[in-house]
Amino acid sequence: DKTAFATIIPLAGAAITIALNYFLIPRLGYAGAAWATLGCYFSMVILSWIIGQKHYYVPYNIKKLSAYIITSVLLCMLGLQFLHWFENNILLTVVIRILLFLIFFVFAWWLDMHKLKRNIA
Repeated sequence: DKTAFATIIPLAGAAITIALNYFLIPRLGYAGAAWATLGCYFSMVILSWIIGQKHYYVPYNIKKLSAYIITSVLLCMLGLQFLHWFENNILLTVVIRILLFLIFFVFAWWLDMHKLKRNIA
């Protein structure tokens, strides 16, 4: 019965959250709880993907997915750094973050441009 995975995966995520909270909250405070939640969700996604591929294979383009994830994480980190650098100038920070979003949008368009050309032709 594959519906059991709908219970097992969240229970594993809850266990991971509890364990990470136990170790991270005393050291990092509320940021530790945020990191624990991120770790929980990340582990549940990976676990769901592994189990899903085992029972129903979907040929994901791992290179493209990795490019999207790495680019978005790097741009988010850059946006946080700009927030730190220009914390007194909210308008500049907002403009820079909009530009970072547009950079990601152009990157995504460039990554899928060959598919668009093929569909148009």
